[in-house]
Amino acid sequence: MSEAPRTLFASAALRLAATLTAQVHKIRLGKDPVRQVKVLEPDGPSTAGGKLGRLSIVLVPESGSGQSLMFGWFDIGTNKAEIRSFESLAEQFQTRFDRAIDIERAAYEELAAKVTAFLTLEGYEISSPGKASDQPAPHQSSPAPPSASSTAPTTTQKLPTTSAKPAAGPTPRSNGFVIGVASFAFLVGLIAGAVIATLAGG
Repeated sequence: MSEAPRTLFASAALRLAATLTAQVHKIRLGKDPVRQVKVLEPDGPSTAGGKLGRLSIVLVPESGSGQSLMFGWFDIGTNKAEIRSFESLAEQFQTRFDRAIDIERAAYEELAAKVTAFLTLEGYEISSPGKASDQPAPHQSSPAPPSASSTAPTTTQKLPTTSAKPAAGPTPRSNGFVIGVASFAFLVGLIAGAVIATLAGG
């Protein structure tokens, strides 16, 4: 039974993987074990129109046995790629093997620059994340500022109190007037009585 023909995207992925491998196949990194670059080819003859077109670039032991390290990836469906920084690779290595990485920074960055240049010429948009510990924390929304109604001082308006005033009585001035009138009437009465008494005696 003959192998099913590969689709356009799958064929393009194979071509790119083979070309990239040819560019870097002589590069060796690390000591225990010595590692080389490998591009993992797509599974099967189709990438579902590019939806499954992400190919991983890994550092594998030269001997063929042992664990690989993720170097990066490229996606033929989106024309995007990612190349891990040395810090990111070193953190991955420390986490998995509980020891410092044995790959020299200069050698790794030279490889990263070569792969980045190749993919850029092929029209890929490259990103290079740093360490996971350097990534920003999830955004947390700031608490809403207090509203004007909550910050304005509370004032209690006091209504003017009115108390019933007693009925106005006679003022001191009116009292004096009454007393004067009474005194005058009294004097007039005395004089009139004296006059009458005098006339009666005469």
